[in-house]
Amino acid sequence: FGPRLFLIRVAQQVGPSAPVRRRLASIAGMAVITATVIGAPAADGWQRGCALASSQAVSLGERALGSHEAAVSTPSTRSGGGAGRHCGEHSSEGSSGGVSGEAGGGANGDGQAQSSQSRDETDARMPPVASLALMILYPLLHGISLVVVIPTADDYAHRLGGDQLFAGLMISGVPVGATLGIIMCTQALRKITFKPLLAVLAMGSIFGQVLYALAGLMHFKYTLLMARFFAGLFMGYSLPSKYIGMTVGIKRRSEVIMYYSATNTLGYAVGPALAALLEYFIKSIRIHNLILDSDTVPGWCVALIYSCFLVLCAILFEDPPAEVSAPQAASSSAPGGDRLPVIAVCAAFWHLCISSAVLTIVEVYIVNLGQHQWGWSIAQSAMLLAALMLCSGMVNMGMG
Repeated sequence: FGPRLFLIRVAQQVGPSAPVRRRLASIAGMAVITATVIGAPAADGWQRGCALASSQAVSLGERALGSHEAAVSTPSTRSGGGAGRHCGEHSSEGSSGGVSGEAGGGANGDGQAQSSQSRDETDARMPPVASLALMILYPLLHGISLVVVIPTADDYAHRLGGDQLFAGLMISGVPVGATLGIIMCTQALRKITFKPLLAVLAMGSIFGQVLYALAGLMHFKYTLLMARFFAGLFMGYSLPSKYIGMTVGIKRRSEVIMYYSATNTLGYAVGPALAALLEYFIKSIRIHNLILDSDTVPGWCVALIYSCFLVLCAILFEDPPAEVSAPQAASSSAPGGDRLPVIAVCAAFWHLCISSAVLTIVEVYIVNLGQHQWGWSIAQSAMLLAALMLCSGMVNMGMG
């Protein structure tokens, strides 16, 4: 959460309409998924530093705005005689100069007040609650889609003639596809709006999950790689951050990003727990065939979840206004105070990449340790992983 909050603060300094903000969101997504994980890392040390810098920046901004408003309101609060004498020094008609000075000062004050009010409304703007809730829920599906297959990946790969290396390639297929998916979503948003893009991504994810579930029937191990690649390609990993950056004002953006990061991390706990529950369910109803068993049921379940998400998007989601989502051209030059801190941004990207890689290594290692060293079942190792990821998610939410 820490690096994400830092990047949001940098985007705010660059400007709400600058295309740099969208590039930051895309590059941050690539930094995470190239570490073979789709998620929001818990960065405890970064959070306090970013919160302190944020509070100092807000305090300085409020003092600067207050002094600016005081300087603007001074001419309008002068007396009529004073305004007349001041203008009389530069014109032959002192009284008319005083009246025009008062009128000009009043108009200037009204304009500044309206500009300040418009700025406050822009900074505090929020999208429709249902649309924002769906976008915050979307990262939860990302986490579930990635980790729900980890407890059964090794068994599924060996059943179709693969090995542990092939099982690792199955898991990494999602980030590889998601890297290309970020570019695809960026290009698609120039042609269509969020709602039809979400529908296309949901249908593509359903296709990938169904293909994963049918790999046992096809008995072709490379079907697993194709299925996981399609699941990542249609994941739309960068879409929620783009939506939040476009529609949420600066005053509420950090809070919404905290919810986004928390739900994303929480998906890592829900995914293994769901895998364990599905394992218990399949054993209780005594079903084991090429279409439905412990290895294929995660694909069917995630496909059902994306189907429900598709229906909710069709009913509840509202596209942002055209003036908000329309692409804007980059300015030729930026003011001195709006320059991008390249070194700090690269450090945040590096933190995202390394922490995501460590998170993935821990997930795969815990499952292999439980199943191969301790002799645990798929459900038991999945519940252990779910408990550890739940602790990580709770720490993430607490730090936010």
